[in-house]
Amino acid sequence: PVDPGAFGSLRVIQGPGSMIGDMAVLSLCDSILGVPSTFSGWASFVGQVPLSFIRRAAPVPTAPATQPWNPRFY
Repeated sequence: PVDPGAFGSLRVIQGPGSMIGDMAVLSLCDSILGVPSTFSGWASFVGQVPLSFIRRAAPVPTAPATQPWNPRFY
């Protein structure tokens, strides 16, 4: 379990713990930042949420992506 208070004033919604439920909650985010995976990709696609992939150890991007994931490019 994660303490929602650890995120300060950010709104935190915890997923139910099931694959589909967690993907549904992730699709409600304002943007998604994560490793290249179909899990975060489909959450971006379903919720039309901008997605940035972290491809290697590097500084975190300062600007979020502006487009949802589009599976035809992969």
